[in-house]
Amino acid sequence: MVHLGDIKPGRAPCTEDRYRRVADLLRASAKPVFIVPGDNEWNGCADPGAAWTLWKKYFLRMDSLWGNPYRVSRQPGRRENFAFVRGGVLFAGVNLVGPLVIRRAEWKRRLARNASWIRRHFRLRAGGVRRAVVFAHYGKRRPHGLYSDFFAALAGAARAFKKPVLFLHGQFHAWEVQRGFLAKNITRVMAAGGSAPPQRVIVTLDANTPFRFPGRDAPGDSALAGEG
Repeated sequence: MVHLGDIKPGRAPCTEDRYRRVADLLRASAKPVFIVPGDNEWNGCADPGAAWTLWKKYFLRMDSLWGNPYRVSRQPGRRENFAFVRGGVLFAGVNLVGPLVIRRAEWKRRLARNASWIRRHFRLRAGGVRRAVVFAHYGKRRPHGLYSDFFAALAGAARAFKKPVLFLHGQFHAWEVQRGFLAKNITRVMAAGGSAPPQRVIVTLDANTPFRFPGRDAPGDSALAGEG
C-alpha cells in the first residue's frame, strides 16, 4: 500500500500528535506501507524544518516494519525516495510536493535528485520489467515552472523505457485519469483524497489496458487525452 501524502488538512496544525496518530493507523495495515511526503505535513507547515523532522521520525522507511519483503532501494541523501521490483513491475517513489517553495536552491536540487532517481531505475530495470509505476504527491495536467525539468526527465525516461508507465499522485485529491501524459506511454492518475477509500490498482499485461482501477473503470470516469 502506498500513501500519496497529505496526512492532514492543509489548515490543521502540524502537531506531533497528528503524525503519531496517522503513523499508528498505517502500522495497523496487514500489508507493507510506503508513503511519500505531502505539502500539508511539510512545506505547508508554519515551521517546515520541524515538520520535516517529524515526518522522518514517523514515516521514513516505514515499510521496514514489515520485514523488508521487497528489497527496497533508497536514494543516498534522499532516503525518502525508494524503488523496488515486484511481479515484473518497477515501483518508484519520489519526494515531489506542492508548489509552496521554501529555500529555492534546495528545492531545485531535490527535484534534480528526483529526476536522477527515476532515470537511473528506468534505465537499470528496463530489460527486466514489463511496467513501471511512479508515486509522488504533486502532479497536474501541464506541469510548468520549477517542475518542468523533473517532468521532462520523467517523459524522456518513459520514452526510452518503451513500456507502459503509471504516474500516480495526490495533491488536488479529485479522481482524474490522463492518458498520454507527456509521453504516449504514460498514464497520469490523480487519486481521490479525503474520506475516499484506498484505491486498488491492477497492473496487467494487456497492451490496451495496462493499468486497471477497480470501481473506477466504468464509463463516466474523468478521463483526459494527454499530449504525448
